[in-house]
Amino acid sequence: MRMEIVVQLHTILQITSANGLIRKINYQLDANATVSDLITRLNLSLSPNEILIVINGQVVEMYTVIHDGDIIHLIPAISGGRINKIWP
Repeated sequence: MRMEIVVQLHTILQITSANGLIRKINYQLDANATVSDLITRLNLSLSPNEILIVINGQVVEMYTVIHDGDIIHLIPAISGGRINKIWP
């Protein structure tokens, strides 16, 4: 049995296409698939420490089972930036 989900891709996970950035994907998975299965199928090279996973507004773990109709947000951890100091 297959299920239909929505995957929202944030920041660096967005896909560049000829029509612009793809931020939302309607996706089909086998029943009882986990978030880990989804990340593998999407070929994302992020470790669990580098991503925040939110399903239907709740933060979840990599091995959470996905259900038909779920809305999944994949949010990569972002670091960097620079603080400009003014030295006397």
